[in-house]
Amino acid sequence: QDKKPQECFLTSHFKGRALCLEEPLAKTSSIKAHYEHGEGQHGQRFTLVSVKVENDGYHFWGGQKQCLRGAYVAELPGRELTEELEEIANFAALKSARKVASRMQLLQSPGTVLEGFRAADLEKIPEPLSKDSGGCGFIGPELLQRLTAQLTQLPRQRRQQTTSLQVRIFGPRVGVLKGVLTLKHGIQTIQYPASMEKVGPVGPSRSPADWITVVVCKVFPSEPSFKIATMLKTGVRPKGLPWKKLSSMLEQLLKSLEVPAEELMRYTKEPIRKEAFLVGVADPTGGLPEDSIFLPGLQEHLTACEGITEVLVTRCPCVQPSDGKRLRVVTERPVAMSPVDWQALNQRPLGDLIFPRGSAHALPERIAEGDLDGDLYWVCWDLSLVASAKEEPEVERTETAELPRASAELGSAWLKLARQHMLDPEVLQQRNLIRRLYRAAEKRAKSSHLGLRDPDAQALFRAYVQCIDSGKHGNEIDIPKHLRKEVGLK
Repeated sequence: QDKKPQECFLTSHFKGRALCLEEPLAKTSSIKAHYEHGEGQHGQRFTLVSVKVENDGYHFWGGQKQCLRGAYVAELPGRELTEELEEIANFAALKSARKVASRMQLLQSPGTVLEGFRAADLEKIPEPLSKDSGGCGFIGPELLQRLTAQLTQLPRQRRQQTTSLQVRIFGPRVGVLKGVLTLKHGIQTIQYPASMEKVGPVGPSRSPADWITVVVCKVFPSEPSFKIATMLKTGVRPKGLPWKKLSSMLEQLLKSLEVPAEELMRYTKEPIRKEAFLVGVADPTGGLPEDSIFLPGLQEHLTACEGITEVLVTRCPCVQPSDGKRLRVVTERPVAMSPVDWQALNQRPLGDLIFPRGSAHALPERIAEGDLDGDLYWVCWDLSLVASAKEEPEVERTETAELPRASAELGSAWLKLARQHMLDPEVLQQRNLIRRLYRAAEKRAKSSHLGLRDPDAQALFRAYVQCIDSGKHGNEIDIPKHLRKEVGLK
C-alpha cells in the first residue's frame, strides 16, 4: 500500500491525524479496520472511516486506472472517534450501514479546502427543479468571488470567469452538503435545496459551533471548456486540447438514433467536432421556458433549422437509445425573463448547460437519469448530425427493487456497522463487477445488428447501471442466468 496524502475535509479537520492508503482495485483487498503506524508509546492507532473507489474521472465503466482508497483517522486517548464525527453531522441518524459508508466517502473527496465561513453564509431554499434532478444550489457574486480568490492554483482568468463550483460543504448547522453551486445575481449567500443534504445537521446540545468548511472539488468553466471557447473564436485547435476519437459509448448511441453511417463517419473524422462536455446547472433566473435549455458562450455558433435551434444532448453512461435528446435552445429573451437577467446569462462563458426550473419530471432526469450535482452532459451542435438523429420516444424506466430499508436509526454503532459494510468481500466484488458488466454489454451491442437495442446488451447495460447505483442505494442487480458467465459469475 502507498501512503497518499491528499487535501480533503478529513486531512483539514483532523490535522495531522488523517491518513489515506491506496491500492489497485482487485478481487481482494488488504485494507483493514485498523492500521498501526509507528511503534511503542509513539505509535498511533488509525481507524478506518471511509473506503472509496477513485479513478481519473473519464472512464465511466470503471477502467483500469481505478484504485481503492482507505481513509483513516488516528484515535485520541480517552475519546471515541464517533463522538468527534458526530460533532460534524448527524451520522447516527442514518438508517443503513450502506448509506453511512456512501456518505463517509464525501469526507475524503479531494479538492481545495476553504475555511472561515459561518452558518449565516448559507440558507435553505425550495428545490429549483425536482428532487431526482436535484443537487444544484446558488451562490451570490460576492461570495463566489471570495471563494475563487482563494483558488490560487488556477490562472487569474479562470478564477475571474468562474460561474459554477462542485462542492462538499460541512458544518454542525448544515451537516454534509454535496452538489454544484452556480452564480446567481441579487443574493448574498449560498442557497442550497434539500437534494444537496446528504447528512443532517447536529443538534445544538451536541455542538453549539457554527463553523462551515467548503471543499471546492471542481471549477467551471473547466479547462477544456476554455480551450474549446478559444478554438471556436480562432478556428484553430489550441495546445493542450488534442484530437480524440469519439468514444464507443457515444458512437453506439448515435447509431441507435439512426444517424446514417456516412454522416457518422464524417462527424467522427472532423478535425474540430462541434461538441463539449458541460456541467448541468439550474436556471438562476427562473425565466427559461420548460423543455428548453440555455448554452452560454455558444449562442453565435448555433444554427437554426426551419426557425428552431436544437442541439443533441446526452449524459454518460448513455446505454439506452432514449438517453439521447434533441433539445431546443433559447436564443432570444423569453417573455418571463427580465432584460437584466438575460444580459447576465449571455455574459457567462462556455461551460454550463442551464436547465429550466419547474416541471415534476424535469429535463435532467430524462437524460440518462441525470441530475445536477456535478454531472457532465455531452452537447453536440453540429447541425447536420443533430438533424439526422431520430430521437427515441421516452421509455418508462423500470424501478429497480431496493433491498429492505431499515426503519430505525443506527445509533451509536453507526461507524462500526459502516466499517463492516466497507470491508465486506461481496461489496468489494461488486466494485469490480461494474467494469465487467460494461465490457460485456458493449461487446454484445457491437456484435449485434440491433446495437443498443439487442435484448442481451440491454439486460447487461441495465445490470451495469444497477451496479453503479447499488453502492449508494442498495438496490438489487439483476443479471439474467444465461449471461452470468460473461461477467465471471456462476
